[in-house]
Amino acid sequence: MKKAAKFYLGMDVSKLWVDIAVQCVIKQSKQPMVTERFDNTTAGMKIMGKWLKKQQVSFDDNSMLVIENTGVYHRLVWEYCSTEGLPLYIGNATHIKWSFGIARGKNDKIDSQRLCSYALKNADELKTTPVLNPVFLKLKDMMTARSRLLAQKNSMKVYLGELKLTNSKETQLIMEQVHKAALRE
Repeated sequence: MKKAAKFYLGMDVSKLWVDIAVQCVIKQSKQPMVTERFDNTTAGMKIMGKWLKKQQVSFDDNSMLVIENTGVYHRLVWEYCSTEGLPLYIGNATHIKWSFGIARGKNDKIDSQRLCSYALKNADELKTTPVLNPVFLKLKDMMTARSRLLAQKNSMKVYLGELKLTNSKETQLIMEQVHKAALRE
């Protein structure tokens, strides 16, 4: 970010919920950090939005939310931030973890507070993640599904090849017939 943010947010994202920590900085004076937990659902994101507005978080370049890349679990947060205009940085979990050094204690609330501190400490270097592109996401999901299906198909071929070494011809024909639809080219 080019100018110092007024609100620094850190969020720990899990499958079922998100823990968020918010720290406001007014005239270089840190205000107490506040935390809350919300469901990781569309309804939970709406409730979180109301809570953020109650905390007077600005949905512009004066704010920065930092989350770790969680694969699919952070998608609702990404979509919410893209829609609402809240600057978001999706970071590499390992890189962020190492920036803390040796850290004692770990739970979702503490992780969100650490991510909030990371946002404050690194605000000038963090580049916002581009807004969510649903078409790109669908394409990525389809490519991932294809890769997984091809891996499963190859695994079945290997399995049938190994069975061929020990099965009778009759049993092998039955096994190949059972797997025929899945192995169709």
